[in-house]
Parts: sequence; structure tokens; C-alpha cells
Amino acid sequence: MIIEENKNNLGHVRMVQPLIGYVGEHQVTVEIGEYGPEFAENYLKKIIINRPLNKANINKLVKEIEAGRYMLNGDAFRYDRNGNAADGAHTAQAIVETGSSIPRLVIRGLDPTAFRTIDRGAKRKLSDDLNLEGIDYSREVAAAARLAYALEIRSGQPSHKDMTDSEVFEYFKKNPELAEYAKTHALKDKSLVPPSVVAAFHYLFAKKDKELADTFITQLVTGANISIDSGLCILRKVLVDNITAKRKLKKVYVLAYIIKCWNSARQNLPVKTLKYARRGKNAEQFPQIL
Repeated sequence: MIIEENKNNLGHVRMVQPLIGYVGEHQVTVEIGEYGPEFAENYLKKIIINRPLNKANINKLVKEIEAGRYMLNGDAFRYDRNGNAADGAHTAQAIVETGSSIPRLVIRGLDPTAFRTIDRGAKRKLSDDLNLEGIDYSREVAAAARLAYALEIRSGQPSHKDMTDSEVFEYFKKNPELAEYAKTHALKDKSLVPPSVVAAFHYLFAKKDKELADTFITQLVTGANISIDSGLCILRKVLVDNITAKRKLKKVYVLAYIIKCWNSARQNLPVKTLKYARRGKNAEQFPQIL
């Protein structure tokens, strides 16, 4: 067994003695230790059946390791009784790329056919973590937190692909008021914009101007007290038309239009039309909330 020095402040793990058991006549051992690049490179060479490596998944694991968020959680590197490996390739590759060691279990001696049963269950989600924290409407809160984090913390267009649940969870813990916004809008009209999107924007806009945010979001959702030549009237028409359109607007355009309309309201500027050039010679940066 290769146990390497932990280089990333993840908490030292010391192996005392492997747990040895038997499945029929076959011995199975369970070990715990800190495994680094040397182990990971050898493990990757022994993998015989696995899914193609997903770079986005590897990047997420790299971020978790480098940020010191990777924890011993019962996941394991697994070997069958022939010494072949399966599963854990993304984690092993992340170890190689970071040059760090992480705490993890290693199981040896599994039935070779058992590898077909790995990862057949439902994947744990951010909403599950929030539910364990006692957060009501955890699905809506998770979606709102993910978008709010993307818009407030990340620069550029709010892509979710390389965002980890851990970093969004940390963001929520620092911004718990977001839960109340998500709960409030989960109970309201859902026809124009998903409630999680409304909640995220309401929270972020309120950080800039609470009174204006309350008015803006109420008018966006209900259409009440909107003048016919206002930016909100134009925005609502775009959103209403999008409901029946055969070719729906991509989410990034809807988000950009909402931000542009808000920014105009903040600056007290008129809005004649809503445009967002994502590509082409006139491409523009994703708008930032003012």
C-alpha cells in the first residue's frame, strides 16, 4: 500500500491495520490512507473498464482539492480480486493534476462482475445537502443559490458547468437570506420566469437597492402599474412572446435582458429595445448588475 504525505492541508490520515473480511472464500480488504500522484498514476494504469474521462468533472475535483474542501466521505478506489481497478478515475486524474494527496478508502478483492453495479443509484444533489440542513424548498433554494453565485461571484457569462456544489453551498451559508427569497417566489406566479431565477435576481438587486428591487420584481412578475413605454413593459412582452414561441430564447439571453432592464431602471434611462449580442463582430460581455 502506498501512503503519501498530505501536501494540501486536508487532514492527516494514518493507516493502523487493514480490515479483512471474506465474501464466500474470497478475501476482501479495506484500507484507509492518504493517496498521492504515485498511487493515482498506478491506479489509472490498472483501470480496465470505465467511462471516458470528463474534463469538467476533473476540473471540479481539482478545485475541491486545491481549495481544501475534499473530505474523506466513504468513496473508495476499488480493485477486483485480479488486481484490476474500476471507478475513481476522475479522482485519480485530479490527484495527478494537483500533485496533492487526499484521504480515501481503498478496497481490494472485489468480484470482477461487481464493477457493473457501481454508480447505479441517484446522484446526490445540492438540494439534498440543503434539505439535511433543514432548509425548506431546498430545490428552489439550490437553483437560486447556483444562479446568484454565478452572477455575483463569477465573472463573464454565468455558466454552471465547472461549478461545484461545495462552493455554491459555501456561498449560501454566507448568504442565508436567499432562502427566504426562494421560498417567497416559489409560491408565486411561475409563467414568465422560473421562481428560482426571480428569487436570485430579487436577492441580488436588493443588495443594490432594496426599495427599487421590491418594486421592479413585483412589476416583473405581476405586470401591475407598468407604463406602456417602460423597460419592464418591453421585457414582459419579450417573456410573454417567448412562452408561445416555437424557438425559445436561451436562458443566457433571458438573464441578460433582465439585467439590462434593471440597470436601466437603476440609472433612470429609457429602454426602446432589449438586445444582447452574444456572438459575432458586435459581441458584448455578459452584463453586470449595477
